[in-house]
Amino acid sequence: MSIVLNGVMHDTRVQEIARAISEMGNQVVICGVRSKDGPERPQQIGKDLTLDYIEQPTKEDLTSGLAKKLKNVNYIANFIKFIGCEVTFIVAPIAAIIGFHLIFGAKNGGWIISATVLLVTLIFYSKIKFRPWLGRIVYGMIHEEKFLEYIESYKPDIIHCNDLPVLRIAAIYKRKNPDIKLVYDSHEIYSGMSGVSFIERYKWKEVERKAAKLASAFITVNPYILAILEKANPSLPKGLVVRNAFHKKNEICKTSSKKLSSGAENIIKKTIFAEFGGSNLFATQRSKEIFNKKILLFQGGIGPGRGLDKLVDAAKYLDNPWIIVFIGWGSLQDELEASASRADLLNEKVFFLPRVSRKKLNVWTRAADVGVIPYQKVSMNNWYCSPNKLWEYPSCGVPILVSPNPYMVDVIEKNRIGWVLPEDFGGRDIASIINSLEQKEINEKSNSCYKFSVENSWDKEKLKVEEAYNSI
Repeated sequence: MSIVLNGVMHDTRVQEIARAISEMGNQVVICGVRSKDGPERPQQIGKDLTLDYIEQPTKEDLTSGLAKKLKNVNYIANFIKFIGCEVTFIVAPIAAIIGFHLIFGAKNGGWIISATVLLVTLIFYSKIKFRPWLGRIVYGMIHEEKFLEYIESYKPDIIHCNDLPVLRIAAIYKRKNPDIKLVYDSHEIYSGMSGVSFIERYKWKEVERKAAKLASAFITVNPYILAILEKANPSLPKGLVVRNAFHKKNEICKTSSKKLSSGAENIIKKTIFAEFGGSNLFATQRSKEIFNKKILLFQGGIGPGRGLDKLVDAAKYLDNPWIIVFIGWGSLQDELEASASRADLLNEKVFFLPRVSRKKLNVWTRAADVGVIPYQKVSMNNWYCSPNKLWEYPSCGVPILVSPNPYMVDVIEKNRIGWVLPEDFGGRDIASIINSLEQKEINEKSNSCYKFSVENSWDKEKLKVEEAYNSI
């Protein structure tokens, strides 16, 4: 059984690893959390491979679940302990300010000490980012119960745990069922994610340290995250890196000459012309000139910490042939569209196209000239990530412009498949590199993408999944 705390349909890693496990002769069920547009459950998605869900908690679930837990003395004790920690972090510095002022007095410099403590406190609070906690506790509690009920009904021999929250749930089950095996598949550094409070970081470190002792195998997405997690959790089994290179050899675009680059074939240009063409497109140019444009593509989730505001800003400085195209959806899309509109760039130099299915994504990606991954150093997790795009772009013959994330730099420079942005880059830096590119250089990088993709295909990566399971 493979369990994950998302809707599965857009999680390629979860699906492909589960498929690789089933191809070893195992019956596999993937259990996720059903999204609003999720298919009916259960669903057969391959030989010996089933997709199923637990349902999203309802308001009634949350209310009854909390009432049930409040009858448990241990839960009440932990609940009070959690609230106490939150309150202590808020109240203690304030009490210290008042105390210093009363002890030393204004005439003896107490106000200077108080002001200093206040400044440090404000800086501290700006870093730890407290968020509403009650909803998260109850919501997570209901998920936990539903997953445990599902696991109990299925009684698997092995649980493949996709990330730390479900490893915690599987560890609870294993303590009562010690013969079961757990495989920890870490996609993220949970204690190093952006937007989590100081307390949450501590909590995830403790959860991982304790649950790691119960894992029978450990895999993750790149060698940097492997080293970080193994150092933090010495009890983890020896880890393997299974990279997010999910393309098959027969899906690789061989040379730049095979790319869909002509105006008649280029699906991005055709779509932009159809959707935005006419008198409102390119106010200072003829509409047909869309087919002479070069495309800088970002495909994926449009969310914070990904440098996408800088990408929109880059459009101000791009030379005439270049346009920026987003394919995807996310919480920042409206904000980015508004920003582009204010600068008179929307549907002129910056275009937003809807998310497409994975099956169709290759066709759309091949239409680009250069792909971009401008992730920012907003957290440890963000800085050491290895997004799917790092393999999706090259498998389509599209070289990449990346931020100086250590793992992406290693891949780009070793294989000569793109360019690296400077530290603390801005929109001008993105535009400067793109404007400097000659078509010959783009073609050379595009051809290097083929060799890289052949050497780093899923045909090879899935052998590591087999190795991990054979070691159990």
